[in-house]
Amino acid sequence: MGIVPGSFDVTGSEALAAPGPLRCETIAVHRLVRGEDGRIRGRESEVSLDGYSRFKHGDERWARRFGHEVADMLLSRKSALFRSGTMRSERVLLASFPYKYVPTAAANMVDHTLARINHVLTGSGRPAAGLLHVFKYPWQASIEHYFPTMSEKERRLMLGNVRLSVDRSRLEGAHLVVIDDVRVTGATQDMLLTFLSEVPGLASLTVAFLCDVAPEVARENPAVEFEINHHEVTTLEHVEAIAKSGEFRWNVRVAKFVLEERDEAAFDAFVLTLGDRHLEELYRSATLNEYHFEEKYRRKMGVLAAEMERRELV
Repeated sequence: MGIVPGSFDVTGSEALAAPGPLRCETIAVHRLVRGEDGRIRGRESEVSLDGYSRFKHGDERWARRFGHEVADMLLSRKSALFRSGTMRSERVLLASFPYKYVPTAAANMVDHTLARINHVLTGSGRPAAGLLHVFKYPWQASIEHYFPTMSEKERRLMLGNVRLSVDRSRLEGAHLVVIDDVRVTGATQDMLLTFLSEVPGLASLTVAFLCDVAPEVARENPAVEFEINHHEVTTLEHVEAIAKSGEFRWNVRVAKFVLEERDEAAFDAFVLTLGDRHLEELYRSATLNEYHFEEKYRRKMGVLAAEMERRELV
């Protein structure tokens, strides 16, 4: 079973190459272009790149705001999926793009997308949409930090070693909406579509992005993703401020950003600023991703373990 070309809405139409009976529609809230001043901006809509940078580094206020933007787009553009006459439990499933154990920023955003959609559905007496986890393995989690800097060829080469897994029984007759925060080269989307084309019984597939980078911008510089990820957040002090805001949630990228800190004294000082819950969550993320096997993280893992023991948290 292949994927039939669908519409790339909001920003125009782009065809997906694989033919077959399953229709895939790709939509996005924002199209990102580079202005005459050299800065990235939304083409037909306003998007806060400072907010996007904070969202990628754990700011739940922006994860919630962006999640609601995606939800509103889906409720408007894909309203047929949620009609009261046809909606039933598990008929519509939402999933973030694949991850292994530690959620991506997009996965945290999807939680808010689902909450808003189900608020609308249950408020009008309709069944709720469900949540699906697509697993990604084997995956060297430390690569997450460098993926945004890679060329399209490098991305596709690395993704060629990735395998996906999902509970296929839940997809029989289901309408699946897969959500990510940004589309740059389309390499990850192509990997996912290839995998889903082999899943029997899927009723329809929608791929929804918060942001779609204009093809000419992506071709010019695939590392534009790194640029927007760090539009505002560039130091541990920035992450510390977000963590102290009371609206902070770890994701795999911000955990990796912290562990990549080259200044050992700055890293040690940052760890001491973390409350118990945030320290536990960082340590749990780091151990689940087995960073202790990587030489460059060995000292930092020791610092985290020692602080966990000192606070009697483990």
